[in-house]
Amino acid sequence: MKTIKNILLLLAICCLSMANSYAQQAKTIVKGVILDEMGLPLPGASVILEGTTVGTTSDFDGVYQISFQPTEKNILIFQFISFKEQRIKITKPGEQELNVHLKNDNTQLNEVVIIGFGVKKKINLTGAVSQIGSEVLEARPITQAAQALQGVIPGLNIGTDSGGELDGALNINIRGAGTIGEGSNGSPLILIDGIEGSLNSVNPNDIANISVLKDAAAASIYGSRAPFGVILVTTKKGSKGKTVINYSSNFRFSTPINIPDRMNSLQFAYFVNDLMVNSGRNENFKPNQIQKIIDYRNGDLAFGTEPNSSNTNWLSNRASYGNTDWYNVHLKKLNYGKEHNISLKGGGEKINYYVSSGFLEQGGAFVYAKEKFKRNSISAKFNIQLNDKVALNINTRFIRKKHDKPTGQDERFYHNLSRAAPTTPVFSPYGDYMSDSMIQQLKEGGRTVASKDYLYNKIDFVYEPYKDWKIYGAFNSRIENHNNTKHIAKISVIQPRGNSEYISVFSGYIPKIEVTPWGLTSITSPGQNYYQTGQSQVNYSALNLYTDYLKTFNEHSFKLLVGVQNESYEVHRTQIATDNIDSDDKPFITQNGEKYVFESKGAWNNIGVFSRLNYNYKQRYLLEINGRVDGASRFPKEQRWGFFPSASAGWNVSKESFWEPISSIVGRFKIRGSWGVLGNQNTSSFYPYFQKMNINNGKWAVDGSVPSQLAMPAPFSATITWEKIESHNIGFDAGFFSNRLTSSFDIYQRKTSEMIGPAPVKPAAFGATVPKTNNAELQTNGWELELSWRDQLNDNFSYHSSLVVSDGTSKITQYSNPEKLLFVDGKDQFYKGKKMGEIWGYQSSGIAKTDLEMINWLKTNHPSFGASWAGGDMMYRDLNNDNVIDSGAQKLNDSGDMRVIGNSTPRYFFGVNLGCKYKVFDFSVFIQGVAKRDVLLSGGAFYPGIHQWQISPYKDHLDYFRPFGSALGENIDAYYPRPYIGDKNYKAQSHFLQDASYARLKNVQVGFSLPKKFAEKIGVTHMRIYLSGENIYTITNLKMFDPEGIKDLINGSGKTYPMSATYSTGLTITF
Repeated sequence: MKTIKNILLLLAICCLSMANSYAQQAKTIVKGVILDEMGLPLPGASVILEGTTVGTTSDFDGVYQISFQPTEKNILIFQFISFKEQRIKITKPGEQELNVHLKNDNTQLNEVVIIGFGVKKKINLTGAVSQIGSEVLEARPITQAAQALQGVIPGLNIGTDSGGELDGALNINIRGAGTIGEGSNGSPLILIDGIEGSLNSVNPNDIANISVLKDAAAASIYGSRAPFGVILVTTKKGSKGKTVINYSSNFRFSTPINIPDRMNSLQFAYFVNDLMVNSGRNENFKPNQIQKIIDYRNGDLAFGTEPNSSNTNWLSNRASYGNTDWYNVHLKKLNYGKEHNISLKGGGEKINYYVSSGFLEQGGAFVYAKEKFKRNSISAKFNIQLNDKVALNINTRFIRKKHDKPTGQDERFYHNLSRAAPTTPVFSPYGDYMSDSMIQQLKEGGRTVASKDYLYNKIDFVYEPYKDWKIYGAFNSRIENHNNTKHIAKISVIQPRGNSEYISVFSGYIPKIEVTPWGLTSITSPGQNYYQTGQSQVNYSALNLYTDYLKTFNEHSFKLLVGVQNESYEVHRTQIATDNIDSDDKPFITQNGEKYVFESKGAWNNIGVFSRLNYNYKQRYLLEINGRVDGASRFPKEQRWGFFPSASAGWNVSKESFWEPISSIVGRFKIRGSWGVLGNQNTSSFYPYFQKMNINNGKWAVDGSVPSQLAMPAPFSATITWEKIESHNIGFDAGFFSNRLTSSFDIYQRKTSEMIGPAPVKPAAFGATVPKTNNAELQTNGWELELSWRDQLNDNFSYHSSLVVSDGTSKITQYSNPEKLLFVDGKDQFYKGKKMGEIWGYQSSGIAKTDLEMINWLKTNHPSFGASWAGGDMMYRDLNNDNVIDSGAQKLNDSGDMRVIGNSTPRYFFGVNLGCKYKVFDFSVFIQGVAKRDVLLSGGAFYPGIHQWQISPYKDHLDYFRPFGSALGENIDAYYPRPYIGDKNYKAQSHFLQDASYARLKNVQVGFSLPKKFAEKIGVTHMRIYLSGENIYTITNLKMFDPEGIKDLINGSGKTYPMSATYSTGLTITF
């Protein structure tokens, strides 16, 4: 028995040995080269054994080798970006050679782009159209969609000079200014799911894609509403499959950026003294007050103020001796916000649905304001296939926005905050806020609350009676309800005697309440309260009926579209107010006080008949012809109708046989061109051809009351009509290296003729302002470039980069200014040949460093302005050699010594996007900016001492000319001349021309996606956690201010709501 056991054991060992040997022999080794269709190697292509973690990548020459134990399937998956995946089954073990040819994935070529009343494959586009997806908006800590579009699409110019106001409007144009704004506007048409609206009135989380139609051929189907381009926003929709739930949230904090540093109280005192002495006046700060300032700064005095000589008020402003940085007092270091969004989508064979809801709350930048902005949104979209011929689509969206802030927080507050004296303390010796602190005004001076509701509805059907023939009907509407309240409360401070004294909410402004043509304006007196309530309703509706038919035969394809559109718009605005209310705790309109009432109404209608014919042959030769007839109620009957044609063509050169030798390098190349004429009905007034009579507040009492006045009607134009916009565009699209590198380039010209401008000047005896008419012309020329690179090195790592750059300049080619006046009452004038944004000024010769240098300069240069010239003053160049520094007759051919010294038009808008993904981590950087822009800033915020009461005490202003012995030290190589009341040193000139170009680190994101196997364990399909930052860093040569916050709101540039850097952390979960 023992022998038998030994024999069996020996046999078992032999069998195991043979099995192991067989297994080793059965190991499969596959090697070869991965090539594209033209036989060129593909480096970095991945090879994976299906169902395992076994894999490899090809080397620089496309060579790969993979070894594995045989599996049940034995399927190798070959992948490379921009190529179709290939799956090959390995049927035999052992070593073998397998060369693989991957085919181009034409997904990009077949990409569908949203266009007017339809869609089109990208390869067949002939107009200038750009489209971006929702990825541009994802995880961005923004409050409106437009903020995420800066620098993303070439030719779409978005920016502001007004700072970072919560829910503040951004300036948007496509390819530059379309008009000069003297009776019409050149804004693009914005359509959200086909309904006219605002980018502020859509939740960015609901957006699926955005298309921008830039030339006449692309936009012409929308006629007179879209002469300056169209922004088409398409929101997300449902799809067939199980219900998918997506939840996203982020918590954010913001901090003000690019805030000017301020002088301390001692520096301010010495500066003001220099200003007064240089201007021939006495010092403002006497030695004893200077000593108090020093003592308070050293902690030797408890308070920065004291009672005045009559013991009736606390000393403040230049009479006190505190040391306050008012930006530190009023600006928060951090303010907080949060956002939550949830959506459900899914569907079956007949019905698809998408439902979403969102909430956003963002706090303001000021400590005492308690400012809040809130946005609530809900949307629903249903796509219903009623039968095999009829489909019904229902889309509804509701947005509510609420902005609550102090009434005292407006442009007057920004102005007063900028010029607040550091010598004013925050508190009085009694512990109350000083009246000049503006804190009481914000905390207790009343609130302004603006609520806006937007309700969008759209219902459309598609009927296909026969294959390739479709009939569409769509009705859409937008209803807006704006409710606003404005309360100005009575506020008071405690004075030295212990008495309470009323102060003004708007310090430094003349009290005045009046009814103006644009609404009620109100500045109350101390001790006077005020309450105003207002409502505004907008009703917009549109009916679109159209049909299209597609016919293909012998590789020729025709598509005809014909339709009609009718639009109607009504607006009704009312305001009522009283200047005496019973309670500031719960304000409402009572019978007390005088009543102020304002009401306005407006309406317009538009009807258009449109057609479009598309033709292509083998997707090689492309042609599109558009025509539209529009009728607009804004014009007189005789001028109401217009016909506007356009045409575009394209040639897909890469589809020609002669292109094959280089197709492996340049796989896609298309040339396209377009021409078209559109009409502009977007006049500033709904009724530019109606006679107008304005009702004003009366000035004389009649029978014990003051009746209103009815002014004499102003002259009007009965011939005003369409502005005509003619556009030309030539461009190309190309794809290199299997579409890893793609590019697009356009060059264009747009001419606005019969533009609304001033009529020829009449003699003074005419007695009235001459009405404007169609007699001006503007021409814009520009170009756009877009480059994109996407690649995948292996299965774990992919990366992408993109660059967009665009530029455009506009020139007036016709204008009624026969004398070519440059200025009238200090205001720039238009004239034929003027480039938009021109800055006129003197050429500077520098600052005289000594009195002798100034004396020598004055021997041959005699300024026609200013007096008491001395060392430290500016010197100007005598360009016309007449020994006089002046502006001549202020005409183009007689401008004295003034010349064009710069241009304020932003040039070379750019955006750079870089990103990568490694396994479950992703990282992206977005940089946006303007590469060229000149600005001449204005007022006391930039020019120290130009007005003695408009001084913004910024540290940069300390770089002014000071001779030896100055209290602040000698500074003869200064940027600013010696301070002097008046503008003799601050005339528009080259020395103060600022470079407002900038590059901003707009967004940085770092994300982590939960690995799929872990996500499945917790019941989610996808989960991403991220950190995101917005407006993180800015590079600019501009002095003191943020380049997007330089607008002159009141008495000087830069007194705006601060820009902010925002940082957020968030997550996205899909179930």
